[in-house]
Amino acid sequence: MLIAMVGLGRMGAHMARRLLRDGHDCVVYDQNPDAMAQRVAESAAEADALFARNGHRWRDITGNMGSCHV
Repeated sequence: MLIAMVGLGRMGAHMARRLLRDGHDCVVYDQNPDAMAQRVAESAAEADALFARNGHRWRDITGNMGSCHV
């Protein structure tokens, strides 16, 4: 199962670590690059972008890919 984890603070980091340990694939995102690097070192994949919706417009809140209108 592929699971995305957004937020790798105390709770999110522990949840991601346990999911990885139990054999699940995880894609992770956090504003803190060090938090993501720790989970990536434990075999998680780093998310390239994180989109949020506002009406009909999707915006990449990571700033990596811009926005689009649907």
